Amino acid sequence: RLHGEAAPKFYALVHNGTPVHIAETQPEDASIGPKVQRVDDSRAPDPDPRVMVSSAAFQKPSGPLLVE
Repeated sequence: RLHGEAAPKFYALVHNGTPVHIAETQPEDASIGPKVQRVDDSRAPDPDPRVMVSSAAFQKPSGPLLVE
């Protein structure tokens, strides 16, 4: 599950037809992974399934979508 503001930022990076490789692990997990601060949303309630299949699932980010 993508954290609230991560979804629109991820969506801005990819376009229809962009290959996305979803796997249990990625090569970057070994080098960058240990340094990444993770959000613990394990206690957050599951969102309404109707929201998750609509544009309402994308919260407006508080900052710019992409930072150069």
